[in-house]
Amino acid sequence: LHYHYLTEMLSGIFSILTGISAYNIIAFYQQPYFLAGLLYCLYRFGQIAFQKDRLKSILFPYSLFLFSCASLWKILPNGNSVFGNSSITHMITNINGQTSAVLFLSIFCGLFVTAARRRYFVGFEYFCILVASFWMLSFAKGPLAALVVGSLAITLVIGLFQKQTGWRGLLLGAALAGLFVVIYV
Repeated sequence: LHYHYLTEMLSGIFSILTGISAYNIIAFYQQPYFLAGLLYCLYRFGQIAFQKDRLKSILFPYSLFLFSCASLWKILPNGNSVFGNSSITHMITNINGQTSAVLFLSIFCGLFVTAARRRYFVGFEYFCILVASFWMLSFAKGPLAALVVGSLAITLVIGLFQKQTGWRGLLLGAALAGLFVVIYV
């Protein structure tokens, strides 16, 4: 399996459904929707992370595009920074599934932060949506999902020592790690 193929799968599905060529979908139609979805999901994650502070929630998605590189003025002409950072170009074009990965990462993180604040006392439906967002993240960009699994394991172990995680958090961590192994092994 390749580690990022969600974009290609979606364009293939839309091509079959609409009769539009997959190339035209990827090159012209899909990316504006991905960018709009990304901005919305980052805004909603900002609302969760900043506890409904409207100004911070609005600035959060734009800070990703405006301040994620120290040499932003060099990116504008050719897409590459002085330091070789091409993440802005990848976000705008969705090369290698960057936009779709950050979109699903923001959904997953928003759901995870909310679950952690509730000490993982969430219903089965919420649990399924959280796992589904990780599933989509794994298909969008596998290496990012691997980083999330590692970070989640560390977070849950620290929470276990602080007596904030409990068996529900461990069950969530085990489900996500198991899902990642099923997808990529």
